[in-house]
Amino acid sequence: MTARTIYLGTDFSPASERAFDVALEMARLRGADLVVGHVIATPGVLGYGVGDIAREVENRIREETGMRLEALRRRADRAGVPARTELLAGSPQDALAEAAERAHATMLVLGTNGRTGVSHMVMGSVAAHLVCTAPCPVLTVRESVAA
Repeated sequence: MTARTIYLGTDFSPASERAFDVALEMARLRGADLVVGHVIATPGVLGYGVGDIAREVENRIREETGMRLEALRRRADRAGVPARTELLAGSPQDALAEAAERAHATMLVLGTNGRTGVSHMVMGSVAAHLVCTAPCPVLTVRESVAA
């Protein structure tokens, strides 16, 4: 990786799709590499037990996720931006912070749904957590901006 790396954490939501577009343009304008990472929750986080069923579900999730990540990598390639993907495991907050640090990212880009109030307290926010803990600046991108 070059000294300039933008790390995008995606959950494939509409907000993450918009964040991908922003990260791609930032990487293109800065001559930076783009790393696109997705976190698969560990079996304990998903609530699965151990055994064949859990492994089968995890394998299906990994296969589907790998295809979606590869599609994003190809989009970056078509835009002339060097990109690679990472499939991470664990809690999204910890895995993305560690991945951005390993990549020596100069910026971490995330989509956010912009929850506030009680829904933010109940649902939590990966983006809010990462703003406080990431090893680099964090840019959050909302799905849409109200007019």
